[in-house]
Amino acid sequence: LETGEVYTIQIVALSDYRASWFKEYCKKNGLDFASLTKWSENSLTKFGQGNYTSKEEGLKALSKLKKSTGISDLFLTKRVK
Repeated sequence: LETGEVYTIQIVALSDYRASWFKEYCKKNGLDFASLTKWSENSLTKFGQGNYTSKEEGLKALSKLKKSTGISDLFLTKRVK
């Protein structure tokens, strides 16, 4: 990782972010909206969970989150913290 970078589990990337829709999405999928990280990149609003300093740690958390939520298209990404 470069200085200031972390691994994060990306949940969504939205070109048209609407808070009410996303909060309902979180509720439906068992995600705690308040614990998620929000950032912007390439004109998209992105939400993720966790800040991991190692890829292995992030992949373990990703596996757990996929199992607990049933959301199959989550993935691990690097971002600037």
